[in-house]
Amino acid sequence: MTFTSRSPDETRRLGRRLGRLLQGGDVVGLVGELGTGKTLLVRGIAEGMGLSGRCVASPTFVLLREYPGPLSLYHLDLYRVDDAAALADLDVEALVDQRHAVVVEWAERLSLGPGFFTLSITLRHRGPEERDLELEGHGARGDQLLASLAGMGEEFSHAG
Repeated sequence: MTFTSRSPDETRRLGRRLGRLLQGGDVVGLVGELGTGKTLLVRGIAEGMGLSGRCVASPTFVLLREYPGPLSLYHLDLYRVDDAAALADLDVEALVDQRHAVVVEWAERLSLGPGFFTLSITLRHRGPEERDLELEGHGARGDQLLASLAGMGEEFSHAG
């Protein structure tokens, strides 16, 4: 399923919708070049989870930020990680439990395979403000998230 976001506000709105749907144990992988809106999408996710009182920033230099709440959010940014040892030390798999949702920027750097993720989102530049967001669900839970998000077609340009 692909959404075309015409503005940063629409990207954030998609994130808010997704954040309202996330449950403990969900893992969302984000892939895209610099400046495609990955961190902006995470801000929307945090807002949708009711964590809007916290300023979501890219955790590039610390790799991981936790935003506590009734359902906490772990936000990982793997941009600066380029060796397998650093990823092994991070032990991403241990972060996944029923008390947390996990969002991973630069998810392609993990070698855990697509089955690790509930949902994968690839963001691509379409224009100065426009982005294509391609969503792929993994497993029954991923399909459930996609079905719930499909109703947003009225708000966005939706291409299947």
